[in-house]
Amino acid sequence: MLLCEQERLLSIEKNLLTDNTSYANSGTGLLLIHDYGNIMVPAGGALVYFTAKIGIWANADPNSSTSGDFILKIGPGTAAGKHLSCSGTPPVFVNVFDTMGAVVWLAAGTYDISVYGQATDTVTNLVIQGLSVGITSFNDLVASAFQSYTGAGNSIPLTVSARNTPVGALSQAVYAVTIGSSIAWGSGLTVQVDGVTQTAPDEDAGVGGTGTYVYKLFIPLSVGTSHTITIGLTSGSAYVSVVACPWILTLAARNGHMPVSLDFSQLSTLYVNLGSLFADKPKNCYLGIAKAVSFGKSDYYASGTVTTGILSFSYTFSSLNVVIATLTMDSSTVLGGCIENVGVDIQ
Repeated sequence: MLLCEQERLLSIEKNLLTDNTSYANSGTGLLLIHDYGNIMVPAGGALVYFTAKIGIWANADPNSSTSGDFILKIGPGTAAGKHLSCSGTPPVFVNVFDTMGAVVWLAAGTYDISVYGQATDTVTNLVIQGLSVGITSFNDLVASAFQSYTGAGNSIPLTVSARNTPVGALSQAVYAVTIGSSIAWGSGLTVQVDGVTQTAPDEDAGVGGTGTYVYKLFIPLSVGTSHTITIGLTSGSAYVSVVACPWILTLAARNGHMPVSLDFSQLSTLYVNLGSLFADKPKNCYLGIAKAVSFGKSDYYASGTVTTGILSFSYTFSSLNVVIATLTMDSSTVLGGCIENVGVDIQ
């Protein structure tokens, strides 16, 4: 008997904006590259995700390098950023491209979307070649909307309720914290999780020269218990969104996360599909645990990896005991992945 559950709610998916036109600007000050106009978030609010293809073009001086910083704003608040750099020697025309993205919860309303950038020199063009913005949702998701905070001790408590899924009880949710701050992490901006100060983010956009610091903290925490994210600022302000959900992936550096505790009969086959949310980057899925002396993927009874696209992972439990098996997933070294569905063929 096949039992399955769609965790990413495809009926909610809606594109709010897609613009594949290339826009460019250059200059050492922070300049508007393009204002995309407004998006409309429906009543009740929505989980909004976006991805942009950005690049820098430059005729580099001999043996020199050039760089550019990009930030994406939702209204007045910065939600994403990216630093790019490249080097080369004339007459070679040097360039580099990457993606910039994030996921935030937005309350219902109208929001202007704009992208800004600045370069290290006047011969560098900052380019955005495409931006897509969409709405999605997941089972078991709770969130605090993207909004401005000032001062110390801004507490954001969220609880993901415990429940059973077809493959077992929920175990952990990732608390995805997105921050655009006017002051740097550790130098005026502090982030605490359940009273414990976090020493570093999971991703730092490296765009402090723009006047805004952009960070992501994706930390796995237990379900069924209230967890509090506390944002403190000695000056200035920060725009922050917190999304707590078992089906959003964190980094491998956090040893991934365990969304469920497996509970079904022996000889059954487990199915998991991992997909892309705001970045189409590598994703991993493991059964077992990292050994005390680790040899990487060979530590596990089974593993799956994909560089881009969907990872379809399955495993039939023969010699491995279901009740002691640990299912771990991650977004490798770059955030942006998610768990789209899970299932089990019961024997």
